[in-house]
Amino acid sequence: MNKTSASLPYGQNELEAVGLTTAPSSVVKPQRIAEVPASLECTKWGTLQIGENRLIIGLVKRVHVREDMIDRETLRIRGERFHVIGRMASPHWYCRTRDRFEMVRPK
Repeated sequence: MNKTSASLPYGQNELEAVGLTTAPSSVVKPQRIAEVPASLECTKWGTLQIGENRLIIGLVKRVHVREDMIDRETLRIRGERFHVIGRMASPHWYCRTRDRFEMVRPK
C-alpha cells in the first residue's frame, strides 16, 4: 500500500512499479489487486463536502476474500490472520487494528 503511494512520473502504473498484478472484478469495471487478502467492489453513493475535505461514500457490491482468511465453520473472516491498516491523516499517519477487544451488546 505504501509503495504504491510514491510519486511516479505521469502515466507510470503504480502497481507495475511495485510488482503487483490485477484480477478482474465481477460487478464493477475497474480491476482489483490480485495479491491482497480481501477486496471490495464498490460503486459511488455520493460525496459529502466537509469544510475543505471530501468524504466519498461507496456501496459495497461484492466482497472477495482469500480462501485462507475464511473460517469455513462460521463463514467469518479469521481475525487473527487479517491485520487491517487504516489511513488516519495525510500524508504519513496510519493505524493498526491488532489491539481489538470484545464488548458484548446489551440485550
